[in-house]
Amino acid sequence: MSGSSSNSALIVKASNFKWCTGEHQIRSFSTSSGFKSEFCCQCGSPVPNISSNGDSYWVPAGLLSEPVDTKVSAHVYVGSHASWDVGFMNDGIPQFDTMPTEQDWLKICEK
Repeated sequence: MSGSSSNSALIVKASNFKWCTGEHQIRSFSTSSGFKSEFCCQCGSPVPNISSNGDSYWVPAGLLSEPVDTKVSAHVYVGSHASWDVGFMNDGIPQFDTMPTEQDWLKICEK
């Protein structure tokens, strides 16, 4: 539910993640399908979401204030991509029709 053709995020192991401030201002929204989104109750910005098993965080890339030396590791939900959004189709990066399992994410991110 990004509202755009892409949603960039980083997957971070929970053991490598630490809140600096503001954790008490986080609110959560869940749909009946299981989609969950967490946000700041003061400004509405998306915030990192912890995985259902607590092993990792999904960190929206737009929150980062410093450059990160990383690359795209996977394309997800390609099974429902817009017909005009084809730039990723032959880039050699793993593609998933839906969301990979948490274990698959961790394997992808360790490469």
